Amino acid sequence: MKKALFLVLALVLVIGTMAGCGKTGDNSGGSSTPPTNSTPGTSSTTTPGGTSKPAESGLVGKVGDTASYGTYNGKPVEWQALAVDLTAKKALLITKDCVAMMPFLTEGSGNPAETTWENSTIRTWLNSDFYSAAFTDAQKAKILDTAISTPPNSESKAEDTSKTTDKVFFLSEAECRQYFANDEAMNTKYGGEDVAWWTRTPGNDLSGRVCTYSGGGLYMTGNSVVTPDGVGVRPAIWVDITPEQ
Repeated sequence: MKKALFLVLALVLVIGTMAGCGKTGDNSGGSSTPPTNSTPGTSSTTTPGGTSKPAESGLVGKVGDTASYGTYNGKPVEWQALAVDLTAKKALLITKDCVAMMPFLTEGSGNPAETTWENSTIRTWLNSDFYSAAFTDAQKAKILDTAISTPPNSESKAEDTSKTTDKVFFLSEAECRQYFANDEAMNTKYGGEDVAWWTRTPGNDLSGRVCTYSGGGLYMTGNSVVTPDGVGVRPAIWVDITPEQ
């Protein structure tokens, strides 16, 4: 009788152990960190592992991340991270595609030979019309003021000595070389077509600006600042990526 009772107790222990293993197996492949789910009314981005999070809650975490932030002409504006400073909780973002095709200086608005970043009509447009239309007040609050100065053209040595503080800006030639891995990585589109896009660096002189080729890479001679068909507008911003509490 005692032997039979011992066997029954042993069998119960074995079954209980198997049940515990079954529960552990149900969580295999799961993350030890609770996933962050998208919140209604916010844009989201996909992080490694497929986790979706609200764009405003940290926005990006590493170089190469993408996020939707703001809208323009009724479409979400998609950005990619060129630099991420997790200590300072800020990131440099550039639009994945151009948002418009425009001249650097509207014809008749000034002397092309004396066009600086500071007095260009494209800078005014980026920091007024585009900024006002693209972002909500909450999004504007996260876009940082950026001190802008431009190194000389590395080939022609042409220099734009203006210094400004902007919310939205173009990259310089030097920043393009710093943040993009290669010429191909600079490639972008507008309306589904490969296009060139502006930098703020002078070409051979102030009457032109270095831009990319439509397939990527830098055209150092520069396009005329008043080119009638325009060149791609690819805004950049530094943004606060502190997660919301």
